[in-house]
Amino acid sequence: MRMFGRYVPWLWLGARLTVRGGRQALIRTVLLGTGAAVGIVLVLGALAVPAVVDAQDLRIIGRTPVTASGSEQTLRAVTIDDAVAGRILRRVNVSGVTAGGPVPPGVSALPSAGEVVVSPAMRKLIADNPHAKRRFPQTVVGTVGAAGLVAPDELIAYVGVTSAQMPTDADPVTGFGDSTADRQLAAQRGTSDLERLLTPGRVVGFAFAFFMLAPLAVLLSTAAGLSAAAREQRLAALRLLGASARQAQAVNAVETGVAAAFGVLLGYAAFPVLRALTADWSIGRFHWYATDVAVPAGRAAVAGVLIVAFAVVVGVVGAAPAVLRPVATRRRIVTGAARLWRLVAFAASVVALLVAAMLAESSTAALALLGVGMIGVALTLPLLLPALLPRLAAPLLRWAGRPAWLTVAVRRIRQAPSTVFRLAGTLMVALFIGAVGTIGAAAYSAANTATQVSDTGWLPQSILGADERLAEQLVPTVGADNMAYYDTLSGSATIDGRQQPVLVVRGSCASLAVLFDTTWSCAPGKAYRAAWSDQLPAGTPLTASEGGDTEVAAYAIPADTAPLNMSPFGQGTDIVVAEPPKAGTIVAKVDANQSALENWYATAAALAPTAVVQGYREIPTGFDADAVTALVTAGLLITATMGFIAFAMSTVDRTITTRRANVPLAVIGVPRRTLTAANVTESISGLLLGQLTTAAAVLLTAWAGATVMRTTSFDNLLDTVMPVLTLAAAGVALGILVTVLATTSTGRPTPELLRRQ
Repeated sequence: MRMFGRYVPWLWLGARLTVRGGRQALIRTVLLGTGAAVGIVLVLGALAVPAVVDAQDLRIIGRTPVTASGSEQTLRAVTIDDAVAGRILRRVNVSGVTAGGPVPPGVSALPSAGEVVVSPAMRKLIADNPHAKRRFPQTVVGTVGAAGLVAPDELIAYVGVTSAQMPTDADPVTGFGDSTADRQLAAQRGTSDLERLLTPGRVVGFAFAFFMLAPLAVLLSTAAGLSAAAREQRLAALRLLGASARQAQAVNAVETGVAAAFGVLLGYAAFPVLRALTADWSIGRFHWYATDVAVPAGRAAVAGVLIVAFAVVVGVVGAAPAVLRPVATRRRIVTGAARLWRLVAFAASVVALLVAAMLAESSTAALALLGVGMIGVALTLPLLLPALLPRLAAPLLRWAGRPAWLTVAVRRIRQAPSTVFRLAGTLMVALFIGAVGTIGAAAYSAANTATQVSDTGWLPQSILGADERLAEQLVPTVGADNMAYYDTLSGSATIDGRQQPVLVVRGSCASLAVLFDTTWSCAPGKAYRAAWSDQLPAGTPLTASEGGDTEVAAYAIPADTAPLNMSPFGQGTDIVVAEPPKAGTIVAKVDANQSALENWYATAAALAPTAVVQGYREIPTGFDADAVTALVTAGLLITATMGFIAFAMSTVDRTITTRRANVPLAVIGVPRRTLTAANVTESISGLLLGQLTTAAAVLLTAWAGATVMRTTSFDNLLDTVMPVLTLAAAGVALGILVTVLATTSTGRPTPELLRRQ
């Protein structure tokens, strides 16, 4: 207790210096608090992502029909995943609705036949889009509330149908959702610890952490190191006045911690306001309810403590030389460039990338080296500048004809090499992480984007469980020459004492011609065998296979052969029978354009709401290439924002510091333009070297990624990262502009500043 008492005056001094240490101390407090506020808001946003996804999953479970065969409930429901206007649509067909029956969340009453209850987004789309309006000719009698929607923009419709339209195998619905939703959520995500850990929400959270944590660490390091020269002078003075190293660091820690804590509290206050604003935000096609954005108080508190602790550690470590060598600090003795050991970790990361590229295979070792190399480069890039720039600048002092402004700039770089880290470190990390994210998105897109290629100009579509009446009604939509209606029967024939499977396809002559892309003199009611099934002896009776179709026993291997071709729909057969079935499958050739596809689906849904319509449509779902690109873009914007904030903070801080350092030079008559040129050169040299080094690291990573992942070429990845490199060039230009404006707008030294210096 007595030991703590000896530190109380120093702790109180640190707290007072936060706001009463002069204008520089106040500016540092504001800037450090701003950095901490930005940091805690971003961390809370990342921590809220899993909560958003979990809340959406629970609402999906809550509206899922619970069925029980043999129940006395008359309610039946069939859910169909559909799409309209290029967006995912969830259609829930219901029949047997009674008063007092179960209803899903967000729905006050389920619709009867000829009625529909839709989400707000679906209601708007029906009013604005003619295809959506044709899709739902029923009367809109209600709107789904937020409790029954995944997100505000979700398209969902509860469609009332007759009992005759409902599939016969639909079980009675006894309710919606389950009290054990949490257990169901865990079950659907897997039972292993790893599968429960890597939930979709956490994967998204980890992705944001990748783009955020490294730049945030550099941003906080930059903020904690602001006004470094003035603080080091003050701490060195305390040491020379008799304070111990621990007491001086206690003053420094409290001053830094109070400013960071102020920023964290400000971020806590701003987060609910920003959360309310996110109701109108989206990332790509991902939307959410603002009420889902929640972070447990414990996690939020831990995040705030960690940010404050990190800022304190950075401030204490950065001030260690001043505390340990106060005389050298007060005399402003040149400390020299940072140790070359800083280059070792970066060199090791580069070697890992080179070895991965030379392996040129997608092996575990190559992927591990690629990952280690990328992470290592991201973490060690900012450490290059303090070790590299002073050594590159030193030879300029041996140039006899160097201008005065260059001499001043080089000597300042050598005297304070850590300044370049604060000026350019976050921009370097932002550029590299953004480029790596872009490379990863491009590789993912190349590996996971499947495109339906249609040389014929049409796309195959099918309707399962259809009847002949529906087939006739759909003919005008695509034309008789582009649609077939058929069913299949599976059986077997005994040939040489062995059972051989036989597939029978039944359909009208016109349907068989479309299905197998042929023309021949087809006789209605007659059976034919395919040319590739000539090994089947004519007259051999067919028998039903175990669990197969009993109707197949009515047929035998026919003698006549039909000139069938390979089906463009992928349907195989051994025998075709020219007679339309009572129930079967509809296949159609629909023109490969959005309008024709929308027309086909709208007509089918209006005629047969419960029919399962299948076929290729370029509708984005899940984490496809577009979704990954949207997330990467959002992460890149966050990273770039932190980079420019850190650069602007460092530029302003450095301008204030150099203004004080320029006073003696101004007194002896050094022209203002010389001082301005020196200031700009000092700031921009580190920025240029940092961005050039980072660009080289990006190109190396792209080359290694192309050779290891093998999903795309280096040229394609180079085209992908070029916008990021262009953004980096724009960042350099913006940095030059900010530096010039900050330097030229400081004005002449005031008498008070002259007196102090």
